[in-house]
Amino acid sequence: MRAPTNVPVATFLKKLTHLNLNDKKLDTMSGISVVAALKNLYLYNNNIRKIEGIENMKNLTHLYLENNKICSVEGLPVGCLRKLYLNENDIEVVENVECVNLTELHVASQRLPPYQPLRFSPAVLDTISSTLLVLNVADNNLDSVVDVLRLENLEKLNMSKNFISNIDMCLALMQLENLKELDLRGNPATKMPKYMEVRLDEERRTEGWSEAIAAYHPPL
Repeated sequence: MRAPTNVPVATFLKKLTHLNLNDKKLDTMSGISVVAALKNLYLYNNNIRKIEGIENMKNLTHLYLENNKICSVEGLPVGCLRKLYLNENDIEVVENVECVNLTELHVASQRLPPYQPLRFSPAVLDTISSTLLVLNVADNNLDSVVDVLRLENLEKLNMSKNFISNIDMCLALMQLENLKELDLRGNPATKMPKYMEVRLDEERRTEGWSEAIAAYHPPL
């Protein structure tokens, strides 16, 4: 977005709330902090290696950094960020996420070494355990749901294209009482005959759960 010709640039920047810098071949985030009123920042499809310069942006609620070259999570604004998109980066451990109001976290398809699962630090799980509603960890070599079970208020979970082979782990996700949407497609457990025999207790047989389980049955 360009500033109107009759408005000073400094004035325009003070009021700017959405900034789109996708596909700009950027390798740094320096200078963005001057847009103090920014709420939504779009930086996907660049060459950014480090999250920096935004930790003091008190109005930033949505951050889109998909398909960059980020190796570690750091420098995030703590109190305001609600939706964080980090799909398709080089992150091996999700750490330093101290965002106490985060409701959505998208970290699918990290460029991981073969068979190495994406990991979450205990501190991060503690921080987001009660606020996170949406989690996307698809295609991350995951073979366990233990960390996910700590996110007690999850409503939407995408764990497709992972290595979950234990049907009991699939059933353990029923402990998440608020879960409405679940995607387990592409996991070994969904291809086992026993998976087709799983039935939910009537008290948990909500429309969302029934549709989710039915959607991922292998064909007869």
